[in-house]
Amino acid sequence: MGEETSLADVLRVVPPEDIKYRGARQHSVVTAAQTFIADLRAASEIGESGTVQMAGRVLVAGPPGTDLPSFPETVCYEIPLKMIPVSTVNVLREPARVAEVMTAVVELARREAPALLFFDRVELFADSGPWSVACLADSVSTIGWTENEVILVGTTNCPERLDPSVLAAFDRAFTFANASDEDRSLLIEEILPSEETTADRGLIMEFTDGWSFSDTKRLVEMLRLSMRTRAEVNRRHLEELVEKHGIIPLGGTGGRKEIVRRTQTPSSETLAKAESLYPDDFLDQLYLMAVSDDYVRTQQVVEHLNDSFPLDS
Repeated sequence: MGEETSLADVLRVVPPEDIKYRGARQHSVVTAAQTFIADLRAASEIGESGTVQMAGRVLVAGPPGTDLPSFPETVCYEIPLKMIPVSTVNVLREPARVAEVMTAVVELARREAPALLFFDRVELFADSGPWSVACLADSVSTIGWTENEVILVGTTNCPERLDPSVLAAFDRAFTFANASDEDRSLLIEEILPSEETTADRGLIMEFTDGWSFSDTKRLVEMLRLSMRTRAEVNRRHLEELVEKHGIIPLGGTGGRKEIVRRTQTPSSETLAKAESLYPDDFLDQLYLMAVSDDYVRTQQVVEHLNDSFPLDS
């Protein structure tokens, strides 16, 4: 490889003993990784007879805020394996040299076997053009668990942007929607153990309904810190944490709207127009909802108004 892009710019090799979990992990992602590990071990046992081949090229997809890195971390920690995180951005930095860089990456992975190659944001290969897609497909098709004890894990938050040729490079796919109730419940229990705190877990579950795993984790971690000086947890306390510490559910559909809303100051003309369009009794009812315990319903009403606000027309 030339001086423009070196392997050090593209990847690093992390031995199993240096792989550390980054705090609480998303249960559904870890469970999927453990399923994959069980399949690997079963294939290795049967594969000794030559009847089963395990490619071990896995696509892991989920919306923003999904704890996707926990998949390769769990696989490497439990087998154990070396993990080779690859910077997709740096691989694609020089389009004319993608084939050369990918060849060097795969050759290094083979030398380091048993190992796991971890590509984040694999949709960038499709964005980079047909040549990059072809380089990815050709390079990774030569590696596999049965053949050379190399696993490939690619992650993406944008599976809709993946070219069919990129998808063809993988032989398995694990997909996730937003964090499940079980994901959030186990997360809350891990950070706020019931034997140590009296936090209302039902309230936190309701408040974070529809939030991503990472958004929920940020809120619960901040809540744990705040409980050092405050024992009571109620809805107003959660709302104050969200407002004071900038904990916007970015993984959800309303994250961008909320950021825009917080950075805009309505003009007096806009406020006057709102008062003329919405009768006083409606605004009074909305206020009563906001200060009552029906926070979720209030949020739904406000989001609906934001989506079809007549002042924007």
